[in-house]
Amino acid sequence: MLDSATRTARLRVEPANLRCPQCGGGLAEAQGSLACASCGGMWEVRGGIPDFQGHGAYWGFAGQQKLKAINRLAEEQGWRAAAEEYARTQYPDRYEYHYDYIVSEARADFCVLADLGPGSRVLDTGSGWGGLTLSMARDAGEVYALDRTLEHLEFVSIRARQEGLPNVHPVGASALHLPFAEGFFDFIVMNGVLEWVGSGEGGASPTTLQGAALQQAWQKLKVGGQLYVGIENRWGIVYFVGRRDPHTGLRFVTLLPRWLADHYALALQGKPYCALTHSRAALLTLLQRAGFSQVDFYYPIPGYQNFRFMSRLDDEQSVEYLLGSLRTFPRMSRFLAFASRLALRAGALPLVRWTYPSLAAVASK
Repeated sequence: MLDSATRTARLRVEPANLRCPQCGGGLAEAQGSLACASCGGMWEVRGGIPDFQGHGAYWGFAGQQKLKAINRLAEEQGWRAAAEEYARTQYPDRYEYHYDYIVSEARADFCVLADLGPGSRVLDTGSGWGGLTLSMARDAGEVYALDRTLEHLEFVSIRARQEGLPNVHPVGASALHLPFAEGFFDFIVMNGVLEWVGSGEGGASPTTLQGAALQQAWQKLKVGGQLYVGIENRWGIVYFVGRRDPHTGLRFVTLLPRWLADHYALALQGKPYCALTHSRAALLTLLQRAGFSQVDFYYPIPGYQNFRFMSRLDDEQSVEYLLGSLRTFPRMSRFLAFASRLALRAGALPLVRWTYPSLAAVASK
């Protein structure tokens, strides 16, 4: 067992800034764990990272042992060398894209829509490899990296240490049970996360779980705080022409009525369709039901995961300019540019808004 001084040095989160996810009570360090004085709950600290899942959950696209090996390499040769090794061995056919996805901090450029400063507290939900986390940590006062996979959080911790960013705090938890006080954050990010929340826990519908996660975010934001959501558009034009849903690998599943999509997924994969994406109108309804009073929508080009431009699609001239710039991107993006310009020529800008593949929403409390 670690002595108290060692545990304090390695625990990258002040216990006073955390709350019991069961009852909301305060937490204190106790024998290598975090203890709740109100309900008696005990939460483990694993490798310096508080784990509020209680069962060492793993949620990753690579094997757990693979990520452990990547973390060892990150300690020995640096996090960039480890990222290169992971991308090259895991995705040899698309190495450059996946390497850039891990290392690029430009994916957090949506933060220009928020007012981050030295006094800001930020939560990066589903932080993954930490690209968004570290980018925001260069401007914000504190950034909490929240993920269900402790191996990812360990990588983020190594990366932050090697980059000289002591204001990054890794926390193992679910978006459905945020272990923080109400009104704690100025800005919360759910980038490519909301759709996966529906697969998180049994016993409730995916839409109910997504609504609960958004309500959690609303509760943890200060008055005037903002939530950023990046997600695929259920009615994206790419799905009408046969592109597979990136969450299930199924064609046309997002376009089907939910009950039929369930049967379709069960027949082909043996499990229901839980990774739900939404239209702009449906996402707006979810956010409003969670309590958000103001929601602004943007369209990330070419997509929310690694965008180069962001447009509100309110001004036709600026939209046409941005869509024209897609000619420099891959083939499907050129198809989107052509289809979108054709729609603009026909005076069908609402159709472009309705079928654009990605959505970005900024919701204010």
